[in-house]
Amino acid sequence: MGRRLLAAAGILCLFALASWGPAIASEAGLGVDWGRPALAPPPLRPRAPAGPVDAVQGFFWTLAEAVAQARQEPEPEAFARAYAYLSPAWRARLPFPRFVAAWRGLGHLELLAALPAGSPAPGARARRVFVETRSVVPEPDGAAVVYQYGFFTTEPGPEGWRLSEGTLRREAFAAAADPAEAARRAAAAEARILGLPGSPGPATLRPTQDPRLAEAHVAVGQTSFRIVLYRLVDGGWVPLSATR
Repeated sequence: MGRRLLAAAGILCLFALASWGPAIASEAGLGVDWGRPALAPPPLRPRAPAGPVDAVQGFFWTLAEAVAQARQEPEPEAFARAYAYLSPAWRARLPFPRFVAAWRGLGHLELLAALPAGSPAPGARARRVFVETRSVVPEPDGAAVVYQYGFFTTEPGPEGWRLSEGTLRREAFAAAADPAEAARRAAAAEARILGLPGSPGPATLRPTQDPRLAEAHVAVGQTSFRIVLYRLVDGGWVPLSATR
């Protein structure tokens, strides 16, 4: 099964296969959710995003439009609009032609999740946003539906919030991970950053209204951490935030 779904009849066929994924994965016991719905973009998006999540959503929705238009237009304007969501510092490090080259080869792009993920450092004005995407990428033997996730840092500015850094990585599609163990690792990492002694105790999981999310409480010594976790399409769990 793995992470690939090879296309025999183009992008529509690939996403039809993706919609059958949950039933197939359930039989295999992997807990895979290939058919997870994408976030629908609004008809209008503000030029000056009012918050971190707004900025990241606007970037990926505009980028998805550019990827779709690239099949008909040699230089779709949507790439320039997506590029404008990056901060001046990131644009200085990433020239526009290299930005376009990194994305225009995709056959399709969808945004599955954009969730607040705390601050990159105590007291920082910047905020992190977690992202999960689904895309169609060309491969030597055809094409593949690929799921990716990552964290993007955003910063406020005169023109609203902008993305200052971030990257995506492919999901592994290994055996489904244990959310309690993921929470314990996140608590241990946060304790090391804060210089707190002790090892993480058992994780107490609490249900949430969103089936993709879990909340866990883990004690490290005398300090209790609240961990918010996100369940990837491949069944793994990613910590979004760890707070005392």
